[in-house]
Amino acid sequence: AKLVLHCSSASSSAMSVGALENQVLEELREQQPLPPPLPKPETLRRAKSGGGTDVRISAMALVPGALQRAESAPVAQAVANPAGLHSLCEKGSLLPFRASASGPRKRCAICLEEQAAGQLHLSGKICGNSHCAEAFCSGCLKAFFQERVESSRFSLQPMRCAACRCHVPLAQWQQLARPTTSTAFAQNASDALALRCHSCDNTKTLLQDAWQHDNLEGAIRIFFNRSRDPDAVEASWSAFNEGRLDADGFLESLRAHGPEAIRDAEPETRWACKSWGVYTFEEFLEYHGEDAGRTAWKAAEAVDMSESMDVERRWDFWAFSWGAYTLEEFVVLHGEDAGQAAWEAAELANWAKPEKRRACKEWGDYTQERFILWYGEDSGHVEWEAAEVYRSSTRQAGNGRTYTLEEFKGWYGEEQGQQMWDQAPVVDLSQVFVLLGDVERRAALHLAQLRRHPKILTPCCGIEFCFRCQTSGWHSGTACEEILASQAAIEVQFCSACGVPTQRTEGCTSMVCLCGEHWTWSGEESDEDY
Repeated sequence: AKLVLHCSSASSSAMSVGALENQVLEELREQQPLPPPLPKPETLRRAKSGGGTDVRISAMALVPGALQRAESAPVAQAVANPAGLHSLCEKGSLLPFRASASGPRKRCAICLEEQAAGQLHLSGKICGNSHCAEAFCSGCLKAFFQERVESSRFSLQPMRCAACRCHVPLAQWQQLARPTTSTAFAQNASDALALRCHSCDNTKTLLQDAWQHDNLEGAIRIFFNRSRDPDAVEASWSAFNEGRLDADGFLESLRAHGPEAIRDAEPETRWACKSWGVYTFEEFLEYHGEDAGRTAWKAAEAVDMSESMDVERRWDFWAFSWGAYTLEEFVVLHGEDAGQAAWEAAELANWAKPEKRRACKEWGDYTQERFILWYGEDSGHVEWEAAEVYRSSTRQAGNGRTYTLEEFKGWYGEEQGQQMWDQAPVVDLSQVFVLLGDVERRAALHLAQLRRHPKILTPCCGIEFCFRCQTSGWHSGTACEEILASQAAIEVQFCSACGVPTQRTEGCTSMVCLCGEHWTWSGEESDEDY
Protein backbone atom coordinates (compact mmCIF):
# COMPACT_ATOMS: atom_id res chain seq x y z
CA ALA A 1 0.00 0.00 0.00
CA LYS A 2 1.18 3.52 -0.77
CA LEU A 3 0.33 6.73 1.07
CA VAL A 4 0.32 9.84 -1.13
CA LEU A 5 0.83 13.14 0.66
CA HIS A 6 0.30 16.44 -1.21
CA CYS A 7 2.57 19.10 0.29
CA SER A 8 1.60 21.80 -2.18
CA SER A 9 -0.39 22.25 -5.33
CA ALA A 10 2.79 22.41 -7.37
CA SER A 11 4.44 19.21 -6.23
CA SER A 12 3.37 15.81 -5.07
CA SER A 13 5.11 12.59 -4.34
CA ALA A 14 4.70 9.26 -2.72
CA MET A 15 6.39 7.79 0.30
CA SER A 16 6.29 4.41 1.97
CA VAL A 17 4.82 3.91 5.40
CA GLY A 18 8.25 2.89 6.74
CA ALA A 19 9.87 6.08 5.49
CA LEU A 20 7.01 8.13 6.87
CA GLU A 21 7.46 6.44 10.26
CA ASN A 22 11.10 7.46 10.36
CA GLN A 23 10.26 11.08 9.67
CA VAL A 24 7.51 11.12 12.27
CA LEU A 25 9.86 9.63 14.86
CA GLU A 26 12.46 12.27 14.08
CA GLU A 27 9.85 15.00 14.58
CA LEU A 28 8.68 13.46 17.86
CA ARG A 29 12.25 13.19 19.17
CA GLU A 30 12.81 16.88 18.55
CA GLN A 31 9.63 17.84 20.40
CA GLN A 32 9.97 15.45 23.38
CA PRO A 33 12.69 15.45 26.07
CA LEU A 34 15.52 12.99 25.62
CA PRO A 35 15.33 9.73 27.61
CA PRO A 36 17.77 9.28 30.51
CA PRO A 37 21.23 7.97 29.53
CA LEU A 38 21.72 4.22 29.38
CA PRO A 39 23.44 2.59 32.35
CA LYS A 40 26.76 0.99 31.64
CA PRO A 41 26.52 -2.80 31.09
CA GLU A 42 27.07 -4.75 34.27
CA THR A 43 28.34 -7.92 32.63
CA LEU A 44 31.29 -8.05 30.28
CA ARG A 45 31.89 -11.00 28.03
CA ARG A 46 35.04 -11.60 26.01
CA ALA A 47 34.49 -13.04 22.53
CA LYS A 48 37.38 -14.59 20.63
CA SER A 49 37.61 -15.25 16.95
CA GLY A 50 38.39 -18.65 15.55
CA GLY A 51 42.13 -17.99 15.50
CA GLY A 52 42.15 -16.88 19.12
CA THR A 53 44.19 -13.75 18.41
CA ASP A 54 41.47 -11.15 17.89
CA VAL A 55 39.99 -10.46 21.31
CA ARG A 56 37.10 -8.06 21.78
CA ILE A 57 34.91 -7.05 24.67
CA SER A 58 31.16 -7.18 24.02
CA ALA A 59 28.38 -6.01 26.32
CA MET A 60 25.34 -8.05 27.26
CA ALA A 61 22.45 -5.75 28.18
CA LEU A 62 18.78 -5.53 27.44
CA VAL A 63 17.68 -2.73 25.12
CA PRO A 64 15.45 -0.35 27.10
CA GLY A 65 11.87 0.00 25.95
CA ALA A 66 12.44 3.68 25.24
CA LEU A 67 14.67 2.76 22.32
CA GLN A 68 12.45 0.04 20.85
CA ARG A 69 10.72 0.63 17.51
CA ALA A 70 7.65 2.82 17.85
CA GLU A 71 4.27 1.19 17.42
CA SER A 72 1.86 2.15 14.66
CA ALA A 73 -0.54 4.06 16.90
CA PRO A 74 1.51 7.30 17.02
CA VAL A 75 2.11 7.05 13.30
CA ALA A 76 -1.57 6.58 12.52
CA GLN A 77 -2.41 9.56 14.70
CA ALA A 78 0.14 11.70 12.92
CA VAL A 79 -1.08 10.60 9.50
CA ALA A 80 -4.66 11.37 10.49
CA ASN A 81 -3.58 14.97 11.04
CA PRO A 82 -1.67 16.03 7.91
CA ALA A 83 -1.19 19.50 9.33
CA GLY A 84 1.17 17.98 11.83
CA LEU A 85 3.39 16.81 9.00
CA HIS A 86 3.21 20.04 7.01
CA SER A 87 6.31 21.32 8.80
CA LEU A 88 8.30 18.55 7.17
CA CYS A 89 7.70 19.94 3.69
CA GLU A 90 9.64 22.96 2.60
CA LYS A 91 10.13 24.38 -0.84
CA GLY A 92 8.50 21.47 -2.61
CA SER A 93 10.61 18.78 -0.90
CA LEU A 94 8.87 15.94 0.84
CA LEU A 95 11.79 14.91 3.09
CA PRO A 96 13.52 17.46 5.37
CA PHE A 97 17.23 18.14 5.09
CA ARG A 98 19.08 17.11 8.29
CA ALA A 99 22.78 17.81 8.71
CA SER A 100 24.83 14.74 9.67
CA ALA A 101 27.14 14.68 12.69
CA SER A 102 30.54 16.16 11.96
CA GLY A 103 33.28 13.59 11.28
CA PRO A 104 33.17 9.79 11.24
CA ARG A 105 31.52 7.83 14.04
CA LYS A 106 32.61 4.59 15.69
CA ARG A 107 31.30 2.24 18.33
CA CYS A 108 32.90 1.65 21.72
CA ALA A 109 34.01 -1.98 21.86
CA ILE A 110 32.65 -2.34 25.42
CA CYS A 111 29.28 -0.54 25.61
CA LEU A 112 28.70 -0.64 21.82
CA GLU A 113 27.44 2.95 21.85
CA GLU A 114 28.19 4.96 18.74
CA GLN A 115 30.13 8.16 19.28
CA ALA A 116 32.24 10.59 17.32
CA ALA A 117 35.51 8.90 16.49
CA GLY A 118 37.47 11.80 17.98
CA GLN A 119 35.90 11.18 21.39
CA LEU A 120 37.07 7.56 21.57
CA HIS A 121 40.46 6.23 22.63
CA LEU A 122 42.27 3.84 20.32
CA SER A 123 43.52 0.77 22.13
CA GLY A 124 46.79 0.65 20.18
CA LYS A 125 47.81 4.05 21.55
CA ILE A 126 47.14 2.83 25.10
CA CYS A 127 48.93 -0.52 25.04
CA GLY A 128 51.51 0.27 22.35
CA ASN A 129 50.48 -2.67 20.14
CA SER A 130 50.32 -1.42 16.56
CA HIS A 131 48.02 -4.32 15.60
CA CYS A 132 45.45 -3.46 18.29
CA ALA A 133 42.75 -1.28 16.69
CA GLU A 134 39.71 -1.24 18.97
CA ALA A 135 38.12 1.95 20.29
CA PHE A 136 36.78 2.67 23.78
CA CYS A 137 34.91 5.56 25.34
CA SER A 138 36.26 7.29 28.44
CA GLY A 139 33.52 6.02 30.75
CA CYS A 140 34.06 2.37 29.84
CA LEU A 141 37.82 2.67 30.23
CA LYS A 142 37.45 4.17 33.69
CA ALA A 143 35.10 1.37 34.69
CA PHE A 144 37.39 -1.27 33.19
CA PHE A 145 40.50 -0.01 35.01
CA GLN A 146 38.57 0.28 38.28
CA GLU A 147 37.28 -3.30 37.98
CA ARG A 148 40.80 -4.60 37.32
CA VAL A 149 42.18 -2.85 40.39
CA GLU A 150 39.35 -3.85 42.71
CA SER A 151 39.57 -7.50 41.66
CA SER A 152 43.31 -7.74 42.40
CA ARG A 153 43.32 -6.86 46.11
CA PHE A 154 46.60 -8.11 47.67
CA SER A 155 47.64 -9.73 44.38
CA LEU A 156 48.60 -6.76 42.17
CA GLN A 157 47.67 -8.04 38.73
CA PRO A 158 49.33 -6.05 35.92
CA MET A 159 47.03 -3.80 33.94
CA ARG A 160 46.04 -5.38 30.63
CA CYS A 161 44.63 -3.88 27.46
CA ALA A 162 40.86 -4.40 27.21
CA ALA A 163 41.28 -5.58 23.60
CA CYS A 164 44.53 -7.48 23.04
CA ARG A 165 45.42 -8.23 26.71
CA CYS A 166 48.89 -6.72 26.31
CA HIS A 167 50.56 -5.06 29.28
CA VAL A 168 49.68 -1.37 29.67
CA PRO A 169 52.32 0.80 31.41
CA LEU A 170 51.18 2.82 34.40
CA ALA A 171 51.95 6.13 32.71
CA GLN A 172 49.54 5.26 29.89
CA TRP A 173 46.44 4.07 31.76
CA GLN A 174 46.83 6.35 34.79
CA GLN A 175 45.86 9.44 32.79
CA LEU A 176 42.66 7.71 31.60
CA ALA A 177 41.57 6.33 34.99
CA ARG A 178 39.98 7.97 37.98
CA PRO A 179 42.43 9.37 40.59
CA THR A 180 40.96 7.01 43.18
CA THR A 181 41.78 4.05 40.92
CA SER A 182 45.45 5.03 40.71
CA THR A 183 45.60 5.51 44.48
CA ALA A 184 44.04 2.10 45.08
CA PHE A 185 46.47 0.50 42.62
CA ALA A 186 49.45 1.93 44.50
CA GLN A 187 47.94 0.72 47.77
CA ASN A 188 47.58 -2.78 46.31
CA ALA A 189 51.29 -2.75 45.49
CA SER A 190 52.12 -1.72 49.05
CA ASP A 191 49.83 -4.38 50.53
CA ALA A 192 51.30 -7.11 48.32
CA LEU A 193 54.67 -6.51 49.99
CA ALA A 194 53.35 -6.06 53.52
CA LEU A 195 54.34 -8.14 56.55
CA ARG A 196 53.58 -8.28 60.25
CA CYS A 197 56.63 -7.93 62.48
CA HIS A 198 56.52 -10.45 65.33
CA SER A 199 58.58 -8.18 67.56
CA CYS A 200 56.61 -4.90 67.45
CA ASP A 201 53.35 -6.40 66.07
CA ASN A 202 53.12 -3.65 63.45
CA THR A 203 52.37 -3.99 59.76
CA LYS A 204 55.13 -2.73 57.47
CA THR A 205 55.61 -2.76 53.72
CA LEU A 206 58.79 -3.58 51.84
CA LEU A 207 57.77 -1.48 48.83
CA GLN A 208 60.40 1.12 48.03
CA ASP A 209 59.61 4.49 46.50
CA ALA A 210 61.04 5.53 43.18
CA TRP A 211 63.89 8.01 43.32
CA GLN A 212 62.60 11.54 42.80
CA HIS A 213 65.58 12.88 40.89
CA ASP A 214 65.72 15.64 38.30
CA ASN A 215 67.90 13.52 36.03
CA LEU A 216 66.36 10.07 36.39
CA GLU A 217 67.32 9.11 32.84
CA GLY A 218 70.91 10.01 33.64
CA ALA A 219 70.83 7.79 36.73
CA ILE A 220 69.50 4.89 34.66
CA ARG A 221 72.24 5.46 32.08
CA ILE A 222 74.88 5.33 34.83
CA PHE A 223 73.42 1.99 35.95
CA PHE A 224 73.71 0.67 32.38
CA ASN A 225 77.30 1.85 32.06
CA ARG A 226 78.30 0.09 35.28
CA SER A 227 76.88 -3.23 34.04
CA ARG A 228 79.06 -6.01 32.71
CA ASP A 229 77.02 -6.00 29.49
CA PRO A 230 75.30 -2.59 29.18
CA ASP A 231 73.51 -3.43 25.91
CA ALA A 232 71.98 -6.63 27.29
CA VAL A 233 70.81 -4.90 30.48
CA GLU A 234 69.33 -1.98 28.54
CA ALA A 235 67.40 -4.34 26.23
CA SER A 236 65.99 -6.37 29.11
CA TRP A 237 65.19 -3.19 31.05
CA SER A 238 63.11 -1.85 28.15
CA ALA A 239 61.36 -5.21 27.61
CA PHE A 240 60.47 -5.49 31.30
CA ASN A 241 59.04 -1.97 31.49
CA GLU A 242 56.91 -2.64 28.41
CA GLY A 243 55.67 -5.96 29.77
CA ARG A 244 57.36 -8.11 27.13
CA LEU A 245 59.65 -9.72 29.74
CA ASP A 246 58.49 -11.11 33.07
CA ALA A 247 60.12 -10.34 36.40
CA ASP A 248 61.96 -13.66 36.62
CA GLY A 249 63.49 -13.16 33.17
CA PHE A 250 64.59 -9.65 34.11
CA LEU A 251 66.14 -10.95 37.33
CA GLU A 252 68.12 -13.52 35.39
CA SER A 253 69.38 -10.83 33.02
CA LEU A 254 70.50 -8.67 35.93
CA ARG A 255 72.25 -11.62 37.54
CA ALA A 256 74.14 -12.47 34.35
CA HIS A 257 74.86 -9.02 32.93
CA GLY A 258 74.21 -6.42 35.65
CA PRO A 259 76.72 -4.54 37.80
CA GLU A 260 78.75 -6.46 40.36
CA ALA A 261 77.40 -4.18 43.08
CA ILE A 262 73.86 -5.63 42.84
CA ARG A 263 75.18 -8.72 44.62
CA ASP A 264 75.87 -6.56 47.67
CA ALA A 265 73.39 -6.96 50.47
CA GLU A 266 74.63 -3.58 51.72
CA PRO A 267 76.54 -1.30 49.34
CA GLU A 268 79.86 0.24 50.20
CA THR A 269 79.68 3.87 51.27
CA ARG A 270 82.38 6.51 51.60
CA TRP A 271 82.68 9.87 53.29
CA ALA A 272 81.82 13.05 51.43
CA CYS A 273 81.26 16.60 52.60
CA LYS A 274 77.70 17.89 52.34
CA SER A 275 78.59 21.59 52.55
CA TRP A 276 81.71 23.71 53.00
CA GLY A 277 81.97 26.95 54.93
CA VAL A 278 84.30 29.38 56.74
CA TYR A 279 84.02 29.28 60.52
CA THR A 280 85.70 30.68 63.62
CA PHE A 281 87.44 28.62 66.27
CA GLU A 282 84.49 29.03 68.64
CA GLU A 283 82.10 27.76 65.96
CA PHE A 284 84.32 24.71 65.51
CA LEU A 285 84.14 23.94 69.23
CA GLU A 286 80.38 24.53 69.34
CA TYR A 287 79.67 22.22 66.41
CA HIS A 288 82.20 19.41 66.95
CA GLY A 289 82.71 19.55 70.69
CA GLU A 290 85.83 20.43 72.69
CA ASP A 291 88.32 17.76 71.59
CA ALA A 292 87.02 17.10 68.07
CA GLY A 293 86.68 20.83 67.48
CA ARG A 294 90.34 21.52 68.30
CA THR A 295 91.42 18.65 66.04
CA ALA A 296 89.22 19.84 63.19
CA TRP A 297 90.50 23.40 63.62
CA LYS A 298 94.11 22.31 63.28
CA ALA A 299 93.33 20.31 60.14
CA ALA A 300 91.18 23.02 58.57
CA GLU A 301 92.35 25.18 55.71
CA ALA A 302 93.32 28.71 56.75
CA VAL A 303 91.61 31.54 54.89
CA ASP A 304 93.76 34.42 53.63
CA MET A 305 92.30 37.42 55.44
CA SER A 306 95.19 39.82 55.01
CA GLU A 307 93.20 42.08 52.72
CA SER A 308 89.78 41.74 54.30
CA MET A 309 90.48 41.94 58.05
CA ASP A 310 93.17 42.56 60.64
CA VAL A 311 95.23 39.70 62.00
CA GLU A 312 93.60 38.23 65.05
CA ARG A 313 95.12 39.26 68.38
CA ARG A 314 94.47 38.00 71.88
CA TRP A 315 95.36 39.26 75.35
CA ASP A 316 98.46 37.69 76.91
CA PHE A 317 98.65 38.15 80.69
CA TRP A 318 101.74 35.97 81.10
CA ALA A 319 104.10 37.77 78.78
CA PHE A 320 106.80 40.12 80.07
CA SER A 321 104.83 43.00 78.64
CA TRP A 322 101.05 42.60 79.00
CA GLY A 323 99.23 43.18 75.71
CA ALA A 324 97.50 41.70 72.65
CA TYR A 325 99.54 39.38 70.44
CA THR A 326 99.07 37.22 67.37
CA LEU A 327 99.30 33.43 67.43
CA GLU A 328 102.83 33.55 66.04
CA GLU A 329 103.87 35.93 68.80
CA PHE A 330 102.31 33.62 71.43
CA VAL A 331 104.45 30.75 70.11
CA VAL A 332 107.62 32.88 70.17
CA LEU A 333 106.94 34.04 73.72
CA HIS A 334 105.89 30.68 75.23
CA GLY A 335 107.12 27.97 72.90
CA GLU A 336 105.20 25.72 70.51
CA ASP A 337 102.95 23.72 72.84
CA ALA A 338 102.56 26.26 75.65
CA GLY A 339 102.04 29.06 73.16
CA GLN A 340 99.27 27.16 71.39
CA ALA A 341 97.59 26.33 74.72
CA ALA A 342 97.89 29.92 75.94
CA TRP A 343 96.48 31.19 72.65
CA GLU A 344 93.42 28.95 72.86
CA ALA A 345 92.79 30.03 76.47
CA ALA A 346 93.38 33.72 75.81
CA GLU A 347 90.62 36.30 75.49
CA LEU A 348 90.05 37.97 72.14
CA ALA A 349 91.17 41.58 71.93
CA ASN A 350 88.12 43.77 71.39
CA TRP A 351 89.40 45.49 68.23
CA ALA A 352 90.50 42.31 66.47
CA LYS A 353 88.38 40.17 64.16
CA PRO A 354 88.51 36.42 64.86
CA GLU A 355 90.38 34.15 62.51
CA LYS A 356 88.29 31.91 60.31
CA ARG A 357 89.17 28.66 58.60
CA ARG A 358 87.55 26.71 55.83
CA ALA A 359 86.11 23.32 56.75
CA CYS A 360 83.27 20.94 56.02
CA LYS A 361 80.12 21.77 57.92
CA GLU A 362 78.61 18.30 57.76
CA TRP A 363 79.89 14.95 56.56
CA GLY A 364 77.88 12.03 55.23
CA ASP A 365 78.44 8.59 53.75
CA TYR A 366 77.27 7.94 50.20
CA THR A 367 77.34 5.20 47.60
CA GLN A 368 79.34 5.35 44.41
CA GLU A 369 76.20 6.15 42.41
CA ARG A 370 75.65 9.32 44.44
CA PHE A 371 79.26 10.37 43.95
CA ILE A 372 78.90 10.03 40.18
CA LEU A 373 75.56 11.85 40.09
CA TRP A 374 76.93 14.78 42.07
CA TYR A 375 80.39 15.13 40.55
CA GLY A 376 79.81 13.69 37.08
CA GLU A 377 81.12 10.48 35.51
CA ASP A 378 84.85 11.28 35.49
CA SER A 379 85.14 13.45 38.61
CA GLY A 380 82.84 11.10 40.49
CA HIS A 381 85.21 8.18 40.06
CA VAL A 382 88.16 10.35 41.11
CA GLU A 383 86.37 11.59 44.24
CA TRP A 384 85.22 8.05 45.05
CA GLU A 385 88.74 6.65 44.89
CA ALA A 386 90.08 9.46 47.07
CA ALA A 387 87.30 9.24 49.69
CA GLU A 388 87.64 7.34 52.94
CA VAL A 389 85.60 4.15 53.30
CA TYR A 390 82.84 4.46 55.87
CA ARG A 391 81.09 1.08 55.50
CA SER A 392 82.28 -1.97 53.57
CA SER A 393 79.86 -3.83 51.32
CA THR A 394 78.44 -7.18 52.41
CA ARG A 395 77.12 -10.20 50.52
CA GLN A 396 74.97 -13.14 51.49
CA ALA A 397 76.48 -16.50 52.39
CA GLY A 398 74.81 -19.90 52.25
CA ASN A 399 73.38 -19.55 55.77
CA GLY A 400 71.41 -16.46 54.77
CA ARG A 401 73.59 -14.02 56.71
CA THR A 402 75.75 -11.31 55.19
CA TYR A 403 79.51 -10.80 55.52
CA THR A 404 82.22 -8.54 54.13
CA LEU A 405 84.89 -9.74 51.70
CA GLU A 406 87.45 -9.83 54.50
CA GLU A 407 85.14 -12.05 56.55
CA PHE A 408 84.61 -14.40 53.59
CA LYS A 409 88.37 -14.73 53.13
CA GLY A 410 88.98 -15.09 56.85
CA TRP A 411 86.55 -18.01 57.08
CA TYR A 412 87.11 -19.83 53.76
CA GLY A 413 90.63 -18.75 52.91
CA GLU A 414 91.94 -16.28 50.34
CA GLU A 415 91.07 -18.12 47.11
CA GLN A 416 87.81 -19.83 48.09
CA GLY A 417 86.58 -16.76 49.95
CA GLN A 418 87.05 -14.61 46.84
CA GLN A 419 85.28 -17.23 44.72
CA MET A 420 82.28 -17.39 47.05
CA TRP A 421 82.19 -13.61 47.14
CA ASP A 422 82.03 -13.43 43.33
CA GLN A 423 79.30 -16.10 43.18
CA ALA A 424 77.09 -14.58 45.87
CA PRO A 425 73.41 -14.32 44.86
CA VAL A 426 71.62 -11.11 43.95
CA VAL A 427 69.75 -10.36 47.16
CA ASP A 428 69.29 -6.60 47.21
CA LEU A 429 67.87 -4.72 44.25
CA SER A 430 67.22 -1.42 46.01
CA GLN A 431 69.41 0.41 43.50
CA VAL A 432 67.15 -0.98 40.74
CA PHE A 433 63.85 -0.37 42.55
CA VAL A 434 64.53 3.35 42.95
CA LEU A 435 64.98 3.67 39.16
CA LEU A 436 61.63 2.03 38.25
CA GLY A 437 58.88 4.63 38.13
CA ASP A 438 56.07 2.15 37.47
CA VAL A 439 54.89 0.95 40.89
CA GLU A 440 53.52 -2.32 39.46
CA ARG A 441 56.82 -3.16 37.75
CA ARG A 442 58.72 -2.25 40.91
CA ALA A 443 56.52 -4.44 43.10
CA ALA A 444 56.54 -7.34 40.60
CA LEU A 445 60.34 -7.38 40.54
CA HIS A 446 60.51 -7.21 44.33
CA LEU A 447 58.07 -10.12 44.71
CA ALA A 448 60.05 -12.21 42.22
CA GLN A 449 63.19 -11.49 44.22
CA LEU A 450 61.49 -12.52 47.47
CA ARG A 451 60.37 -15.79 45.94
CA ARG A 452 64.02 -16.62 45.29
CA HIS A 453 65.36 -15.24 48.55
CA PRO A 454 62.54 -15.07 51.14
CA LYS A 455 64.79 -14.84 54.22
CA ILE A 456 64.86 -11.17 55.15
CA LEU A 457 65.06 -8.87 58.15
CA THR A 458 62.01 -6.81 59.08
CA PRO A 459 62.45 -3.12 58.21
CA CYS A 460 61.22 -1.97 61.63
CA CYS A 461 63.01 -4.18 64.18
CA GLY A 462 65.51 -6.07 62.04
CA ILE A 463 64.41 -9.53 63.19
CA GLU A 464 64.53 -12.63 61.00
CA PHE A 465 61.43 -13.18 58.88
CA CYS A 466 60.50 -15.60 56.08
CA PHE A 467 58.42 -13.69 53.56
CA ARG A 468 57.32 -16.79 51.69
CA CYS A 469 55.98 -18.55 54.77
CA GLN A 470 54.94 -15.25 56.44
CA THR A 471 56.37 -16.42 59.75
CA SER A 472 59.01 -15.06 62.10
CA GLY A 473 62.41 -16.74 62.00
CA TRP A 474 64.20 -18.44 59.13
CA HIS A 475 63.21 -22.00 60.18
CA SER A 476 66.78 -23.23 59.63
CA GLY A 477 66.88 -26.88 58.64
CA THR A 478 63.27 -26.86 57.39
CA ALA A 479 62.39 -26.01 53.82
CA CYS A 480 59.67 -23.48 53.00
CA GLU A 481 57.72 -26.22 51.20
CA GLU A 482 57.44 -28.17 54.45
CA ILE A 483 56.24 -25.11 56.34
CA LEU A 484 53.64 -24.30 53.67
CA ALA A 485 52.46 -27.90 53.58
CA SER A 486 51.88 -27.86 57.33
CA GLN A 487 49.95 -24.57 56.99
CA ALA A 488 47.63 -26.06 54.36
CA ALA A 489 45.62 -27.83 57.06
CA ILE A 490 45.23 -24.68 59.16
CA GLU A 491 41.72 -23.26 59.34
CA VAL A 492 40.97 -20.23 57.18
CA GLN A 493 38.68 -17.39 58.17
CA PHE A 494 37.76 -14.33 56.15
CA CYS A 495 38.32 -10.67 56.91
CA SER A 496 35.00 -8.98 57.61
CA ALA A 497 35.99 -5.90 55.59
CA CYS A 498 37.79 -7.04 52.45
CA GLY A 499 36.96 -10.77 52.52
CA VAL A 500 40.55 -11.95 52.05
CA PRO A 501 41.13 -15.51 53.41
CA THR A 502 43.31 -15.38 56.52
CA GLN A 503 45.25 -18.00 58.45
CA ARG A 504 46.13 -17.72 62.11
CA THR A 505 49.61 -19.22 62.33
CA GLU A 506 50.65 -17.65 65.65
CA GLY A 507 49.63 -15.08 68.22
CA CYS A 508 46.33 -14.21 69.87
CA THR A 509 42.79 -14.05 68.48
CA SER A 510 42.96 -10.30 67.83
CA MET A 511 43.47 -10.02 64.08
CA VAL A 512 44.61 -6.99 62.08
CA CYS A 513 44.14 -7.43 58.33
CA LEU A 514 46.47 -5.84 55.82
CA CYS A 515 43.53 -3.69 54.73
CA GLY A 516 43.50 -2.16 58.23
CA GLU A 517 40.41 -3.94 59.58
CA HIS A 518 40.51 -5.16 63.21
CA TRP A 519 38.54 -8.32 63.87
CA THR A 520 38.54 -11.29 66.25
CA TRP A 521 39.32 -14.86 65.29
CA SER A 522 36.34 -17.01 66.19
CA GLY A 523 36.88 -20.40 67.78
CA GLU A 524 38.59 -21.96 70.75
CA GLU A 525 41.01 -19.84 72.74
CA SER A 526 44.56 -20.89 73.53
CA ASP A 527 47.16 -19.97 76.13
CA GLU A 528 48.51 -17.31 73.76
CA ASP A 529 45.23 -15.40 73.98
CA TYR A 530 46.00 -14.19 77.51
